[in-house]
Amino acid sequence: MHVDDLRDASRERLLAEIGALQHQSNMGFANQVKDLEMALLKSRDHSRGLAAQVGELIAANGELIAANDELSLRIKQLRKAHERALNSPTWRTGRMVLLPVRVLKRLIKAS
Repeated sequence: MHVDDLRDASRERLLAEIGALQHQSNMGFANQVKDLEMALLKSRDHSRGLAAQVGELIAANGELIAANDELSLRIKQLRKAHERALNSPTWRTGRMVLLPVRVLKRLIKAS
């Protein structure tokens, strides 16, 4: 019986160690699960932040496109006004009257 007691004692000790290892393993898994949950939450928050930034950039891009369209329209209007001014009788008459002055200036500069 003495050998059986030793065998039972070592068996009990092994079962106790197995239980302790299982507990440690379960605690390790629980910690890993918590860490993974935290990483997942951080990733979710980060992706939401990036999605918000993308939305802001899309809105800003739309505003820039609208401003660019307005500027293009204004440039066209100014070009037409400039063209009308150059083709006006007043402008053409002024150019003809001042033609001798421009010719004299060029001659003086060339000398």
